[in-house]
Amino acid sequence: MTNDMPEPPSHLTFYHTVEFAPGRRTAGWPVIVPIVEMISDAMGRLDFRGRRVLDIGCRDGALAFQAERLGAAAVIGIDVDLPAENIAFLSLALRSKARFERHNLYGLKPESFGLFDIVLLPGVLYHLRYPFWGLRLVRDLLVDGGTLLVETATFADANALPLLLCPTGADSPYEPTSCTFFNIKGFTETARSLGFAVVDQRSLMNLPPYDSAASGPLPIDRTVFTCTRDHRLDDAKLMDYWDGQVDMPGLPPWTALPR
Repeated sequence: MTNDMPEPPSHLTFYHTVEFAPGRRTAGWPVIVPIVEMISDAMGRLDFRGRRVLDIGCRDGALAFQAERLGAAAVIGIDVDLPAENIAFLSLALRSKARFERHNLYGLKPESFGLFDIVLLPGVLYHLRYPFWGLRLVRDLLVDGGTLLVETATFADANALPLLLCPTGADSPYEPTSCTFFNIKGFTETARSLGFAVVDQRSLMNLPPYDSAASGPLPIDRTVFTCTRDHRLDDAKLMDYWDGQVDMPGLPPWTALPR
């Protein structure tokens, strides 16, 4: 990173605030800075040295570049709306070898880019209309013992039950594309059902639990979950049943279920 790097072209707008030269940063969205810092802190508690890393929903690549600085051997960032010019500018300024591709999460397969030691999933899950399937696909991209780092918007409640808040349209606490808000227990148990053990979880604001009698906006926090892929948690028959591949003993076949 050198100070002789010119300023980014004036027509570029950045999502992330990235230091591209000593003391010089892109003008990203200030509102997301604390969220990115929380994710970076979680990344700092992991060992990236020599690891293969996938950053899903990479945007300008801030976390992909961070993984590279932490010693990752290979980093791939994907996004459905990849800002190619932003990436090109930052990759040059940071002398990065990270690879970036325009790609959809739902199109990911192990043969797409191979298997990974660490997968980053920041700011994506709460936008997914099919969150369980998204996590199901991600699990097949990780080596056994690999790490999934998820940052997402979470519904703050007492966590007595595993819940998913799934508003649509104007009912969303954010905006219409934000439709999937797990509570902490809901995400933890969903992750476990898909073969992930949540080993650490930290929230940004630590909001008080939702009070249904109170007025005002729903309490939506931001939480980062550190998960380990553990094949010992896998239940092949149950997974096949959920995938519609096989019927479970003692339960009626799919064709016999009420319609």
